Amino acid sequence: MTADFLTYWGKAHPLPGTTVAWHPLAYHSLDVAAVVGEYLRVNPSLSSTLARLLGMAEDAAIKVAMFLAGSHDVGKFGPFQAKVEELFAQLQPDQPVPSQAAQHHSQAGISTLLDWVSARWYPDSLEDAELALEPLLNASCGHHGRPVDLSNSTGVGKRTTAAAHAYLDAVADVLGLDSFVDLWDGGGYRQASSLLAGVLTLCDWVGSMQRFFPYRAPTMSLKCYFVEAQDQARTALVELSLAEKRPSAKAGLSHLFPAFTASATPLQRFADSVELDRAGPSLFILEDETGAGKTEAALTLASRLLQAGRGTGVLVSLPTQATADALCGRLLPLANMFFEAEGGVPSFSLAHGSASLSLARLRSEHLEAGSICADLDSWAQDSSKTALLSDVGVCTIDQVALSILPVKHFCLRQLGIGQKVLVVDEAHACDAYMLKLLETALEAHAMRGGSAILLSATLPRKHKAALVAAFRKGARWTGAQAVPVSTDYPLATVASSGGMVETPIAARRVSRFTRIQRIGDSATEALVLRLLAAGKCVLLLRNTVGRAQADFDTFFALLPGQVQLAHAKFVGKHRSENDRNLLEQFGKRSTSATRKGQLVIATQVAEQSLDVDFDELITDLAPIDALLQRIGRWRRHVRDADGKMAMAGDDARGEGLVYVVAPETHGNVDFLAELPANTMFVYPLPVVLFRTAQLVEERGGLQIPAGVREAVEFAYDEEAEAPAFLAFAEERSEGKIEAAKRAAKNVRLNLTVGYSQLIADVAPEQAVTRLGEKSVRVVLCDQGGAPLFGSMELSRLSLRASLLALEVDDTGHAKLRMGAAGSGEWEMLAVDHASKERLVRYSRTRGFSVGPPQRRR
Repeated sequence: MTADFLTYWGKAHPLPGTTVAWHPLAYHSLDVAAVVGEYLRVNPSLSSTLARLLGMAEDAAIKVAMFLAGSHDVGKFGPFQAKVEELFAQLQPDQPVPSQAAQHHSQAGISTLLDWVSARWYPDSLEDAELALEPLLNASCGHHGRPVDLSNSTGVGKRTTAAAHAYLDAVADVLGLDSFVDLWDGGGYRQASSLLAGVLTLCDWVGSMQRFFPYRAPTMSLKCYFVEAQDQARTALVELSLAEKRPSAKAGLSHLFPAFTASATPLQRFADSVELDRAGPSLFILEDETGAGKTEAALTLASRLLQAGRGTGVLVSLPTQATADALCGRLLPLANMFFEAEGGVPSFSLAHGSASLSLARLRSEHLEAGSICADLDSWAQDSSKTALLSDVGVCTIDQVALSILPVKHFCLRQLGIGQKVLVVDEAHACDAYMLKLLETALEAHAMRGGSAILLSATLPRKHKAALVAAFRKGARWTGAQAVPVSTDYPLATVASSGGMVETPIAARRVSRFTRIQRIGDSATEALVLRLLAAGKCVLLLRNTVGRAQADFDTFFALLPGQVQLAHAKFVGKHRSENDRNLLEQFGKRSTSATRKGQLVIATQVAEQSLDVDFDELITDLAPIDALLQRIGRWRRHVRDADGKMAMAGDDARGEGLVYVVAPETHGNVDFLAELPANTMFVYPLPVVLFRTAQLVEERGGLQIPAGVREAVEFAYDEEAEAPAFLAFAEERSEGKIEAAKRAAKNVRLNLTVGYSQLIADVAPEQAVTRLGEKSVRVVLCDQGGAPLFGSMELSRLSLRASLLALEVDDTGHAKLRMGAAGSGEWEMLAVDHASKERLVRYSRTRGFSVGPPQRRR
């Protein structure tokens, strides 16, 4: 006789050609339970972490997880059944049709599940148990991306509660679940709940794939069906490559980078030899100048951590899409070297807003070169929600931040980061808001048992102390808290359960005095022309796109064919092309023929992670850490007098100067007013800018790398008294910084409550990764509405929302219909928010711009 609960449907969208029209709710629930059980068994690091947080043996923890998976759709026993009227009439012929205004099945389910669990395992403490159980049961019922509000849940209704409870009794019997979680032992189950939510959400998707779990008629007992479901789950996880891979027995510098082991930098040698804490998570902070091989050092260290059992994969985050794309090409050929070959080709993903465009180019380049060493087409890459689940990945820092913000499916991002070795490059690029989010991300990562590596050219000690403290909190280390105090540079800081150790690192080269000269803005044009006439390649770095475009107009008129522009207001297609051109013309393998007499005008896009090298650098004033990054693009490689790469010896291009466009500082009460246009908008740090300018003007240069630490601490010294004429501006700046910190604290997840309705106090739309003016994604189209450059991604860029009055469509994009205005140029008229007409132009050489109609050329 068919059990009553087998007459309830769970899925009713059969694949074409199948004969069974619906899949029993009980069977689908067991499909997901089987996937969860198998997923945890083939991901032992994850199951070990889960057991640790739950305070249970692994087998018992897996049973609890399977039960929560098996009960994830218990709310479908209620009014949900009437969603398919003909099935409801067929399966429940004697029952009245329930109201379709009833609550979502996930909300109905959590109340039903709570009543059953409380009565079965906590009969003597029902009220306390109900409050404590909420995050765990939300991990089950809140599998649609967000925790469910328990306060408004009314259950599945009296009529079907008996069937729901009978089903839960049967599932517990099938799984052999004879006890639940100890709710009164430290609260680790709360942290486990977010992890469980990610596991159950992922496994629900897998368990809903009909190619693995075809619909079955309700003819089998739950015990018999569960055996079949377990076999199907094993097949699914193998095909989807969702099992933890065995790390390579070989690791370290000689394994990943055999070609330059003999010439490794001191930082890379440290990464290859530092003693690892095999008992728990560790935080590494590696500080060295640009060009010291920090990325290779981090990957070396990551491979050793995997080999030591302290990681299941590698995820590298960077500050921008351009820097993430640049690293992707370098990391992809190394991906398979982190794992043993027997586990198959590792999955590889790129996660950011234009990832599919970048991956298409990457796939083409590596197929052509025959160097595909990872799976670029894995199931994980299909969605931004699952991209971080790959074995090896690259992402923007925004993707890491989204894992600790109350956005839909944040738990999947947490699962994706999981026990991977998390590498955060360019950590100094975080502003006050992002720094607070990074602190929370590190806390959550340490809580899961993951290790992290932070890379920075220049990280102020106060920022480093905050990051170490956050990681320590998540790892629950006891004992006195150590604070970073070393003034050495370069420096490696290692924090683990055994304490914190700061290790001075030898410089990769003899410290040199880099001469820096202040110049006025009016002197720039003549200086550029003189340097170009001498055959030099010059990088002119401006703080804003507007300044860069104005310079481009000036120099392009004087030197056509010798000038190119790089900034963020190019569409995706052209930004990628610009990056490739820069690397070809000015990268490590560039020659005198590609470099001689060439001028690149750029914004901050040339500041980070692009391995380019210019003979001469002229830059707008920026905070000392950004200025040092820019200096890293000046004579980065050793070259002869003609600019040809030299394998050894000293650079033969002469002593040289770095030129900084800045106002005078001595007694200059108009310092802020005389800064390059909009500098304070980009860098609202008046005292830091002033002290950086003082360093330039009074010292005439910097000792690099020996003087880097002192220079950074000088510029960011909060105790030093600021000049009186900066007091008002500094007060406003400090207010904005504190407001940014408060905003981050308010929006980030409350990690102590677990996967709960109390996890955040803000609306999801307030959960942004970057604090500042809102932006809108724009697609440049022809007048017929087709993307100008073949696809939306190729034709897309981001604009400040305040710039134009734009209508955003259902995809979150605004389309600008532009007409041709010459070769490689398009334009249109639009209106701003004040209803004033504006001329919108796009040029292959200049990028995007908005101005008054009279600017038409």
